Amino acid sequence: MEPAVRPILFHSAEERTALIELFTSEGCSSCPVADRWLGGLSTSGRLWKDFVPVAWHVDYWDGLGWVDALASPGNTRRQETYVKLWHARSPYTPGLVVNGREWRDWSPSESVPALDGTRVGVLDLKATAAGEFEVSFRPGSKRLETDSRESLEVTIAWLGNGLESAVRRGENSGKTLRHSFVVLSSITGPLAPSKGADGGWSARINFPLPSVKAKQRAVAAWVSKAGNPSPVQVVGGVWPNP
Repeated sequence: MEPAVRPILFHSAEERTALIELFTSEGCSSCPVADRWLGGLSTSGRLWKDFVPVAWHVDYWDGLGWVDALASPGNTRRQETYVKLWHARSPYTPGLVVNGREWRDWSPSESVPALDGTRVGVLDLKATAAGEFEVSFRPGSKRLETDSRESLEVTIAWLGNGLESAVRRGENSGKTLRHSFVVLSSITGPLAPSKGADGGWSARINFPLPSVKAKQRAVAAWVSKAGNPSPVQVVGGVWPNP
């Protein structure tokens, strides 16, 4: 069991923070290059301020020789939801997404796209104990394109850095793969309008740490419209070691 922690606050600016999503698999020979690129973002001074990276391991490669232990059907469903929104033909790996938009011309030499400076609002994620979160979101000067205050939700994801896997079969057979910002588990729940006239939203969510061991753990959270995975605002940071 994780020990109790002092209250920890992850706080976004009002300007939009980018959510960089990588859909990947240990069974895909093209994915290690993208995995290394994502891991390289750990040394950027913009990390957690301008962008939050997450890696979703999908399971549709698992029947081709190697079962990715980090993959889950839920991760695949998230990518499939994007595919439907984009009216694209099918999911693929490695697949990069920035703020809900397909980054199809990505290459290993690319840097993180510049932010547009849109003031979408402030997102706070407060951990009052290990696995107990308070979420608050105060929309910014740019109004959300929604005609109801009952249609926002928040996703919280536990991330793992420094994960390694010795692949014994499949396209990456014989390689030791290293992963960063891996989504170990995630949960999505509704946001409720806050009492008062501030136009804010809030939620309390119990989401314990997963049992997967990682050299370093982090947490990320993002607000989106209900049923649409594209983020409105995102926040994240490193979780302290016990």
